[in-house]
Amino acid sequence: MPQNFLHLNEDHKETLSDRLLKASANATSVLLTITPLDDAVNTAIKIIGEALETDRVSVIENFDCPEQPLPCWKMLYEWNSLGTVSQISHPEVSQGTYEGIESWYENINQGQSVTYLTKDMPEPFRSGQEKLGVKALHVVPIFVENKCWGVVGFDDCREVKHRGQSELSVLKIAANSIGCAIQRDRTQQALLRSQQERATELEKANKALRSAIAGMARLDNLEHFLAEMLKASLEISGAHTGAVALVEGEFIRHAVLFDQDGWIDPQIQMSRGLTISPFTPELKDLAEQLLKSPLGWVVPPHDPRIMPEYREFHREHNNKAIRLVPMQISDRLIGWLGLGFADENPSIGKNFGLLKVLAEQMTMAVEMLRLSNEAQQTAIAHEQEQAAAARVVQLVKANAVLKQTLDVLATEPEIESSLGHVLKVSSEQLDSPSSALWLYNSSTEKFYPHLVYMDNQIIPVTAENIDILAGKWLRGRNMDKDLFLKKHIRERSPAIYQVDDASVVPTPLRKSLENMGVKTLLGIPLLLGTEIIGSFTLRFTKKRQFQAEELELTQALANQATLAIQLIRMAEEAKQAAIYEERNRLAGEIHDTLAQAFTGISLQLGVAKWLLQEGSLAIEPILDRINDIAQTGLAEARRSVWEIYPTAQEYANLAEKFSQSVEKLTRDCPIQVDLQILGSEYQVSAMIGYNLLKLAQEAITNALKHAKATKLAIVLTYQNALVSLRITDNGCGFQPNLDNGGFGLLSISERSDRIGGQLLINSILGKGTEILVEIPLEEQKS
Repeated sequence: MPQNFLHLNEDHKETLSDRLLKASANATSVLLTITPLDDAVNTAIKIIGEALETDRVSVIENFDCPEQPLPCWKMLYEWNSLGTVSQISHPEVSQGTYEGIESWYENINQGQSVTYLTKDMPEPFRSGQEKLGVKALHVVPIFVENKCWGVVGFDDCREVKHRGQSELSVLKIAANSIGCAIQRDRTQQALLRSQQERATELEKANKALRSAIAGMARLDNLEHFLAEMLKASLEISGAHTGAVALVEGEFIRHAVLFDQDGWIDPQIQMSRGLTISPFTPELKDLAEQLLKSPLGWVVPPHDPRIMPEYREFHREHNNKAIRLVPMQISDRLIGWLGLGFADENPSIGKNFGLLKVLAEQMTMAVEMLRLSNEAQQTAIAHEQEQAAAARVVQLVKANAVLKQTLDVLATEPEIESSLGHVLKVSSEQLDSPSSALWLYNSSTEKFYPHLVYMDNQIIPVTAENIDILAGKWLRGRNMDKDLFLKKHIRERSPAIYQVDDASVVPTPLRKSLENMGVKTLLGIPLLLGTEIIGSFTLRFTKKRQFQAEELELTQALANQATLAIQLIRMAEEAKQAAIYEERNRLAGEIHDTLAQAFTGISLQLGVAKWLLQEGSLAIEPILDRINDIAQTGLAEARRSVWEIYPTAQEYANLAEKFSQSVEKLTRDCPIQVDLQILGSEYQVSAMIGYNLLKLAQEAITNALKHAKATKLAIVLTYQNALVSLRITDNGCGFQPNLDNGGFGLLSISERSDRIGGQLLINSILGKGTEILVEIPLEEQKS
């Protein structure tokens, strides 16, 4: 830097720092409070320029230049004093490169300021500055997130003024504030664009998801449902052909096939050999690769593993790439969604998650149809859980309410609990304080209340809850009264009932509802195809009208309840089939073992009787043979009984069984639970594990249903030769010496005796109950 420049305006230095500090603070405040950004930045550089008494302040951003070792620069904002030539309005000098001033960039990149008299600047930069009337230039770097983002330039055009290091340091702070404000605004704009794009994507997701749920609730034609899902997949992905392929034993069946004109007629598809093809080893290899890929698999249409008929189809439609999205349950592939693209490397991006959701909906539909056809098999309940779980794997990106209820339907072992959850969520979404689920009995042609949601609780409509529901959802104490308002049932669509409308709500019902503060009712039919299976009724304490989106959401939730009810029916059928099968098996066992043994004993006794009459000495071997047959029959009887009990392996981890059972029993209950497992865990016999778990379930149920407890403590303790269980609650208690324990306490006592346990029950009225059972294990462990 020239020496004569260092001493210019020395007397000006003392007051300049103070002005710059105030200006920097004001500029920072402006950047945080004024919108839009352009106004904020222009105001900020004006404040700084006037305080600095300079002639031009410019904000310059660095950007990458192709085939250039150093970045280029471009002016974004400019302030000029009166009479100063504008630089930003001249494109030839408002952007450029660091060619010739490479040392400036190195200093700036290291966080150093640059100060130069124009006459000392290198060419060609000097000529450009002279044309603009610049006599001295000061450049302060802008750093954003520890990276050199650009600079703020200060040009003296009327006279040369000295800028000391302290002033330049203050200017660095102001410069960084400007850079950060610009970058922050860009980030916010990018986030806003991303949110808008995400909103559009979620709208697509919700539309497709609601369509899928409604389709599954009325699932009567699998191909039509798959075609609807495939059409949505084509719209989302931009593909122009598509197919749904299902694995059926040693064959692949293309259930639906689309080209640019839509769904190809199944007869035409079959005539071209595009319906059934062998599941060749080459295709199985492709399927294995498909399962291993987390993002689906892109395959060229001329891949030799693809059957010739399909290669010809792709050639005709100018497909350059095929993306396959797996349809799977756990690690079992049941098919795939195939999409044909005109590009060799199609980019699906965020839409791939939605394609996965649609593939899972199709998976669920195929699996539900399979389960309904195999309802007599005892493994149906396990298969339902797997299918439901696979269906909701990727629903985290979809509508929050639908996702929440789908998660419960997929993971809740007790389908009855998921019904209550859907009822509760439906009420919460519409701000309804109370609602009810009614089930239709086709034999009586009446609706009966099944579940009620009120006071933030799910209440089953049972005899023991009559006192709670009487006068609110039950007329008197009668649980057999039919649903009265049935417009939504007749029209098969949601219906709104205004309580003050005498033409719709009869006087006795209207007065009863008005006394409870109810002003509006909403009825939602539960439909399985065209079959009515039940109804949702929601109450509102304000007069309400509903938007179409609210009614669509509630109907979608009702469709999920329909699915849950159907699953309950199928599970009950499977249960009855399992009981029938087991009864027949035991009957066969008894016939083949005990009956034969008793027949042998009867025959031997006949022989013994004859020998006894003859006075023969051969009777003793006969009696020994009778004893052997009896012992064999007794052993077979014991074996048959033990086959009914669970295996020891089922209770290998008793602590985990306890945790799962406690969580299931107390879920959604207003009670604080403390479960502790003490000591080193070890395996107990199936007999002890089974009965101890059932004993705990009975005790917990008593605390929830009868004791009205708010706190529950459960301690399972492992000792060297003893396992103990202690359950304590703070409920209403009872008098153990009175005959009021009921069947539950009798069951607890019998199970304790069955496994050789020592049982202690201690209860105080108004304070709670403690149950302790200790089981010695010396015999079992030996």
